[in-house]
Amino acid sequence: MTFTRRGILKTAAATGLAGLFMPSAARAGEDGAGACVLSSVDCHGAHADALVEFISVQAQVNRGNPVWDRPQWRPLLGALGVRYIRGNLAGKRARDHMLALNAQYGIRACALVTSVRRDGSFDFDKAAAIVDFMRDEIGPGAIRAFEGPNEYTKNHKSDGWAGRLRDYQEFLFRRIRNDPSLKTIPLLAPTIWQRKLEDYRAIAPLGRFCDHGNLHLYSGGRRPSLFASEGKDESVDRAIDDARGVAPDRRICVSETGFRTAGIRPTAWDLPPEVVAKYTLRNITGMFLRRRDVAWMNIYTLMDYSAGSDYGLLDTDLTPRPVYFALRNLIRIVADPGPAIQADERIAFRLLAGSPALRSLALHKRDGRSLLLLWCDADSYDRRARNPVRIAPQPATVDFGGRRIGSLRLYMPTRSGMPVEERSGITSAGLQVTDDLLIAEMTP
Repeated sequence: MTFTRRGILKTAAATGLAGLFMPSAARAGEDGAGACVLSSVDCHGAHADALVEFISVQAQVNRGNPVWDRPQWRPLLGALGVRYIRGNLAGKRARDHMLALNAQYGIRACALVTSVRRDGSFDFDKAAAIVDFMRDEIGPGAIRAFEGPNEYTKNHKSDGWAGRLRDYQEFLFRRIRNDPSLKTIPLLAPTIWQRKLEDYRAIAPLGRFCDHGNLHLYSGGRRPSLFASEGKDESVDRAIDDARGVAPDRRICVSETGFRTAGIRPTAWDLPPEVVAKYTLRNITGMFLRRRDVAWMNIYTLMDYSAGSDYGLLDTDLTPRPVYFALRNLIRIVADPGPAIQADERIAFRLLAGSPALRSLALHKRDGRSLLLLWCDADSYDRRARNPVRIAPQPATVDFGGRRIGSLRLYMPTRSGMPVEERSGITSAGLQVTDDLLIAEMTP
């Protein structure tokens, strides 16, 4: 495809994107008076493919209902480009789905091992049989991690619950470690319903019996960097810190996180489909910025399983929502399979901007290309007025220190998987950043 400035700007104007791009760094300087250096990097940051490895999606492969029983959803999951799912793999239905996903798309799973009786006690024999079934019928190569009961504290918080849960965690850990074919597969700590700090403390420390802590994090319709705690907004950093208290020397996995698309059961958590797409991508990039503490994250969920569930990337009739396409575009743009290498050429650049809301993430690819992901940490939706919020574009400049680079391509994955603008032979680039993820791909 050949790009011309006139054609690109015509396309941008037609799609409402024209205001995002500034024709020169001089304009950026004028609009961004008093700009400060946000970052100074040598082009690389993390390997771009590490962002793809960071992403997982919930798949209810064990559910016995007409939505999940049919196999037509599997190609849509494969086309999404994710490499990992989370789900309960016990039973023949889950086995058949998982074997197909692994054989056709190389997808692996974080497998839940649930054996809770109605009274809250654990059936250790059943748990052992579930692990054996996964090993023998699915195979260790298709399993990324193991995880115990989902949100045990929601329904079984009776006297002695913490001791029961700790005993089960220890049993599961030893069962996996004593099996030569499974012993290298990580085990996650238990999830705590509603992230209650006293419950984390009740089961801590568990570092001897887990490889990762575990967190379920929903913002309740807030922007991805926030969640509600005791009636007020808190930073997700607090939720991460609380969950890490179970095993302070371990990184956590955010094994459930997502946003509810407005559906037939209106709630305060509901968001328009376009806002869900924006927030999901910003949730991913924001969590990846915290990868020192977060090993990976799992988006809830691939597909709604009943009318009104409204968390799916797909609707119950398999219709993709905007968030599906946005995530697929993001993965296609950043994917770079293979071991990370040290590129011969580096693009040294500075990012200058005046807005404290601007966030940035630098990535690199194996062929020397660099990616700079930019977004504003701002509300895209007014939850009280139930209206989208228009975020004023914030000027930013990527300066290459006088060096002329080969090209710069700009992507907006919520809009398209193709570049929305391309520039070549430039020594700096002026950009305007909104609440929508913007990706600048730089070629030496």
